[in-house]
Amino acid sequence: MAAVWFILIAGSLVLMLIYNPNAVLSVMTTSVTESFELCIKLAGVYCIWLGFIEVMRQIGALDILGTLLKPVIKCLYGELSPKARDYVVVNMSANLIGVANASTPTAIGAIKEMGKGKTKITRAMAMLFLINASGLEIMPSTVMGMRAAAGSTSPADIFFPCFIITVITTGLSILFAFLFGREKTEKNKNIISDVTSKSTAKTVIVKSEKNKIEDLKKNRAVIETQKSASTLPTKSNLATIINNQAGSQI
Repeated sequence: MAAVWFILIAGSLVLMLIYNPNAVLSVMTTSVTESFELCIKLAGVYCIWLGFIEVMRQIGALDILGTLLKPVIKCLYGELSPKARDYVVVNMSANLIGVANASTPTAIGAIKEMGKGKTKITRAMAMLFLINASGLEIMPSTVMGMRAAAGSTSPADIFFPCFIITVITTGLSILFAFLFGREKTEKNKNIISDVTSKSTAKTVIVKSEKNKIEDLKKNRAVIETQKSASTLPTKSNLATIINNQAGSQI
């Protein structure tokens, strides 16, 4: 990402130096001043809403909100650890009141908690990413603050359009996450069942081969025992041998 910003800035400077080198310094100074003024104006909006979230956290309102949203969170994300669920609750609260930039750290924390012990992205992680990208907002505070800072006489006119659009995009994001997540899950289940059946078949073959080898060993042992028994002299044979030896001596 840093490389992308560097290319954009360097390309802009090169183009400005080629087409209008006299305006480079004035544009840079004006842009920096306007950016700083916008940050100062938006700081008030962020301070109000982030302070509101912090007050809710300290009085336990976020815990109550998490309990109320637990069925929704379970439906969207599945089973989560308590820490990941807390991150998701704060993330959803920040998005709903329109301070999406402030929700980024909680989204990163939730992704890290969801990704513990996993090597690939899960449906819950994809769901969180898509919901944050669609940005469901009940109160678009940041956009309204930017409109007010730009001198708009009615910055709240975008309230209903933003709400309608974000509801549609969030609904589509959830639908896509469920569709692709379910397909992947079923595929994984089929792969696991195939591997299990193959391993079971291999186990049966190995066991049958082992039984055959054991049977062969037992049969060989019986044959060797019978051979050794047949070579041992009986009592009659011993008597005949002794008489023959006595007769030869006489």
